[in-house]
Amino acid sequence: MLNMNKYNVFSQGRQSIIHFLVLMFIGSSSIFCMSIISDTKVGEAIVNKVYDEIIKRYAIASIINSKLVTSNKVAYVDIDQKTHNEWGNPLFTPRDKLSDILETAYNRGAKVILLDVCIDSNSDKSSELSLLYKTIETLSHKYKNTYLILQKRAINNKPIKSDLDIIVNNSRNIFYADPSFYLSSTDNVVRYWTPVVKYADSTTVYNTSLLAVALLENDGRINKNDNVKYKSQSLVESKHTLNYKVEVKYRIHFYDIPSNTISDYDGGNLFTNKLSIKELNKSNFNNKLVIIGNSSELLGDNHSTPVGTMPGMYVLGNIANTILNGKTTGNYINNIDMLINMFLIFATSYVIMMIKKNYQQFIFNVIWFLASIEISSYMYINFDMMIIAPIGILMIGTYEGISDFEHFIYKKLERKAAL
Repeated sequence: MLNMNKYNVFSQGRQSIIHFLVLMFIGSSSIFCMSIISDTKVGEAIVNKVYDEIIKRYAIASIINSKLVTSNKVAYVDIDQKTHNEWGNPLFTPRDKLSDILETAYNRGAKVILLDVCIDSNSDKSSELSLLYKTIETLSHKYKNTYLILQKRAINNKPIKSDLDIIVNNSRNIFYADPSFYLSSTDNVVRYWTPVVKYADSTTVYNTSLLAVALLENDGRINKNDNVKYKSQSLVESKHTLNYKVEVKYRIHFYDIPSNTISDYDGGNLFTNKLSIKELNKSNFNNKLVIIGNSSELLGDNHSTPVGTMPGMYVLGNIANTILNGKTTGNYINNIDMLINMFLIFATSYVIMMIKKNYQQFIFNVIWFLASIEISSYMYINFDMMIIAPIGILMIGTYEGISDFEHFIYKKLERKAAL
């Protein structure tokens, strides 16, 4: 008959139980300490370094495998450097060109259009801008089931007025929103987005990508929010929007990689989801979110991200795909994540107690630590879980290694003294 007591730590005497509890304490306290300091600069830097590497590895794998890891619901219309050169390198994206681009996007069946180009009247008084405003107004009346999201500009955290406000507030399918993605305080890399932005005058606008996904997924069933000032700040009732708390910063999963973002992998992974201006007439935007932006060196708003430098329009697209994929990871560990972390620490401590030979323990600790890193990566990418058990496993292995080394030295000195 099989002797199960052989595999039961709690039947091997008091010393074994104490040893097991010490290992559990070391592993679990490492996890709790890491979760506590994750909001500090040091803790944030450690967490960022780990998850940046996971995100970059995943992005590179998608490029190598020529596989777009997101859905085809997001398309990019990129005013790139070549196009900007052909237009004569103007200081503003030409308003007449924007009118043509918007009209094509509407005609080609776009469900939601996110314009990542500032078109307020405070910095531009040209006749072309008036024509653009007229085009927007006409298109919004003609295509009642297409939604347009525009940026609400603010100075010193105060929203500024524009001639565009009248058009937006008089239309049921034009919205203001704010990009609201943020740099990490430790290294100025874009990693987070927030659901809303609250201005100094107490008005609120929603994140452009969050609002875009809500409109895209819910066929425009809009609920007015009585707590906000503008109709354009209404939030759509959505399974996506209801997942987010307004006061939390959420981590961006960078799925869409434009060309020239990752060194040695210049092609990116957007494939047919990225269109140049010349390709617009061949496009099919049916029921898609179309992001229009400028990536030229002169006008493109480039940002450092965990995968490399990319224009803001692609950051917005990655936020949208993060939401579409149901990713809600903040810079914190929820209760389910903590339970899984604690289970891994329990399993590690238990197995180590079953292994009696020091060299076997060492081999197990190394292999299991490396395996736990892969488990952490898999759980983050596929299930949006923050598994930081590898830190605890590393601390347990370190403790065991030091303890075994001390025991080895003690035995050697003991034998020497006996001689």
